[in-house]
Amino acid sequence: MKKMFRVLSILMALCMLLSACVAPVETEAEDPVETAAGTETESEAVIETEEETEAETEAETEAETESYEEIFMQRTYTMKDAEGLFNPLGRTAMVGTALTVDWTGAGAAFSAECKGDFSMTFNAGCATMYLRIEVDGEITKNFKLDKGTKTYVIAEDLEEGMHNIRIVSESGYGTYNCSELLSVTLTGKLREEKPKDIYIEVIGDSITHGAGLSAMANSSGSHYNDGTLTYAYVAIDQLGVDYSIMANGGMGFAFSASEENLVNLKYMLQCDKRNSDPFVPTRTPDLIVINLHTNDNYQWYLKKNPDKSVFNEAFDKEVDTLLASFDQLYGEKKVPILFVFGCMATSAYTDATDRLQELIKTKYRPAGYDIETVTLTTDRSGSASHPTVAGAQKQGDELADFIRDTYYYMFR
Repeated sequence: MKKMFRVLSILMALCMLLSACVAPVETEAEDPVETAAGTETESEAVIETEEETEAETEAETEAETESYEEIFMQRTYTMKDAEGLFNPLGRTAMVGTALTVDWTGAGAAFSAECKGDFSMTFNAGCATMYLRIEVDGEITKNFKLDKGTKTYVIAEDLEEGMHNIRIVSESGYGTYNCSELLSVTLTGKLREEKPKDIYIEVIGDSITHGAGLSAMANSSGSHYNDGTLTYAYVAIDQLGVDYSIMANGGMGFAFSASEENLVNLKYMLQCDKRNSDPFVPTRTPDLIVINLHTNDNYQWYLKKNPDKSVFNEAFDKEVDTLLASFDQLYGEKKVPILFVFGCMATSAYTDATDRLQELIKTKYRPAGYDIETVTLTTDRSGSASHPTVAGAQKQGDELADFIRDTYYYMFR
């Protein structure tokens, strides 16, 4: 009996052990996650989200992937077609499907995934118009254009890949005007060319226009005007900024050889030689650089008029008007202004120089304008007492250094 009882006890213990092994284990319930379809667990929601993300990524990749044949086919873009892909350089505007190239330094910058030749169709306003062409940092100066509309190969046998191309007018307003960049042709595609972070506007006369400057003499042995050799373009190049240049030989504030050649008769128009369309800036400058007053000095000197009050009244009015134009376009006293002195300075006549410096000190700065001045090295040893190429280079170096030091916060 005792033996039987011992066996039954062992059997009961085994049964209890087996029951414990197969009993359900309680687990912590997963938090429900509300979805558009109803309630599901967090793990299910994560899995579904990951699957959706992967599907979206695959769809985006598939949409962005282009075959070799789709990329490297010959295309012609009008400048209207290319809008948003190229970066306009200088003071330009769209006219129909073309980009105007009326002013010094005007043109366009492109990024292109391409191979072979890169061509442009250009309508030149003068038979002696020249461009500066840059292909992947290599510069071709004095690229000559024939008057009228013609197609030019500006980059040959490019290796397959990404290339940067810039088309810049060495010529400018006054002699070469009413020109247009019509289209570009390439074997490949234009990719977005983003604008630079800093944008500088320059206003000037022949010193800024490039009078007498050239990297070489033309066929007649004389020099022509190359605005990409001026102090202004040298500084812009060194600083690596976007820009607008509005410059014309002989232009002044209140006194010029021609009454039509005053800055305020031109500044608020896109290009008065083309039409009466207003100047509509697409960007607000981070800095406006002004190098006028040289012609005011000289023309007033020629008048031999001892009555300074006549000069002051006319001069003050025109400077006021220009600053008011900045306020109208960009917001009152919003843009820093830098007046440039020196360049062609002479002790023979200083009326405009003295008056402008006085106005800055006693009127404009106290009124809240952010105005600085810089005096660059004088060089009168070039054509018609203008700076030489070497002199303009030195002036550009000085201007770039001054802008970096004074407006350092722009370049952080």
